[in-house]
Amino acid sequence: MKHLQRFRLFLPIISVLWLLAFLFAFGCSGENQEAPAAGTQTESPSEGPSSGDSPSQGASSGDKPITITLAGASDVGDLNPHLSSAAAYAQDFLYDGLVTSSSGKIIPALAESWEVSEDGKELVFHLRKGVKFSDGSDFNANDVKRNFDAVLSHREDYNWMGLVNSLDAYEVVDGETFKITLKEPYYAALLELSTGRPFRFLAQAGFLDDGTSVNGIKAPIGTGKWKLYEHVDGEYVTFSRNEHYWGDPPKLDGFTIRVIPKGETAVASLKAGEVDMIYDSFESELMNIGNFETFVQDPNYVTFVSGPMFTRLMTLNTTRTPLDDIRVRQAIALALDRQALVENVFG
Repeated sequence: MKHLQRFRLFLPIISVLWLLAFLFAFGCSGENQEAPAAGTQTESPSEGPSSGDSPSQGASSGDKPITITLAGASDVGDLNPHLSSAAAYAQDFLYDGLVTSSSGKIIPALAESWEVSEDGKELVFHLRKGVKFSDGSDFNANDVKRNFDAVLSHREDYNWMGLVNSLDAYEVVDGETFKITLKEPYYAALLELSTGRPFRFLAQAGFLDDGTSVNGIKAPIGTGKWKLYEHVDGEYVTFSRNEHYWGDPPKLDGFTIRVIPKGETAVASLKAGEVDMIYDSFESELMNIGNFETFVQDPNYVTFVSGPMFTRLMTLNTTRTPLDDIRVRQAIALALDRQALVENVFG
């Protein structure tokens, strides 16, 4: 019997589903297939891989690799960490930030600690020691500066970020220390540094010869849990475990995302065992609720419903009258019935 696990993520306000169905490679006889040895990148074949065609890197000697194949509605894009031309979730596979966030808290990532000055204008980051990029090169404060330089060379693309507008200067203190200076205190600076882009870090070998990334990159080389194994635009992408990853390694050896834009085709592929999981982002809907309920009722499938994964923000344009008056903004904040919003809008 094939065991599949399914995730459904309901996003408030708009009826959006992220639908995932895992075929457990653990303990299922005959489900894991042999796969080619991994490399950072390989030549792209003319056809996409079948279920099980994925890197074997990380599997212990004599063991079959633990891999899964997903159906996704769209391609992951160019995997440039500094632009919005790539899928955000795929950027998160490959690249880390100085910090990250979890359950509303800022937690260490490539920076293991940091200090904020009393006036709130200086942030000093102490980088994690021994971190390497997926190509084996060392990560240090010069890499942080190089990536800041690349992002801020086209800062107009990110002038909606308070951090970008507040940034006055940044510098390498030493190989393991990086300093940011702000024009004025900005309470969300750490939060914006934790976002999936643009302040994620590409290895020197990934930049174009002129040191920029705005017009593309040579290769998506990051410090994240995964590295790119193979990519055929519009067909599939395969990721393998990054053996140089600084944190706890993934349990999977690799996974492939096949581009299947039509829901009927994705469901048929799942039932036929051609894919092990259906992944859907909020831009599209690969599976309707009726199909999902069918899997819920099927004893061959194990289903799971997750909680919401998005935060909704209501922002005010403080450059326009009357919102430029802090008293008006305070009045709006006081007038909002937050509990009513939670219950009646977000469900």
